[in-house]
Amino acid sequence: MPRRSDIDPSALKSVLPQIAIVAVGPPGTNEIKLARTAYREIFGFEPTARNLINVTPPEIRRLRAYRFHMSATYPCGGLAVLSHAYANGASDRFEFLALPLEADTPGHPRMMICAIESILGRRWRNDTTDEIIGGPAEAFRFVDIGAGVPSTSE
Repeated sequence: MPRRSDIDPSALKSVLPQIAIVAVGPPGTNEIKLARTAYREIFGFEPTARNLINVTPPEIRRLRAYRFHMSATYPCGGLAVLSHAYANGASDRFEFLALPLEADTPGHPRMMICAIESILGRRWRNDTTDEIIGGPAEAFRFVDIGAGVPSTSE
């Protein structure tokens, strides 16, 4: 599994706006270390330095925490399709991919490098006050990166 320092941001230049990095600690503790432009534009607030689970809709917090924890510890990737409604009433669908990274320092939590992109080719700037990242996934599956996948995604 690659380490955080193995990632060369210059090699990701074309997709950097769609990237986020999340440190996955104990279940339910997922600190968003970095969220680039797409996350701010789509969800309408700055999620960097927030606990991902705290900015997840309450009804799916447990499920999202489980999926991030399993992806980081198994390790495996996660691929989801999400719908999102903008404040202006427009909607969009997104693909979201999360892949694990080993921490550079032993004893520190693994990280997930995440990417989000509109399936419909849209992305409007969202003005919101609810500070919530995404709703329930329309579809989700773990992605085998060599260690297999958990037997259930829920």
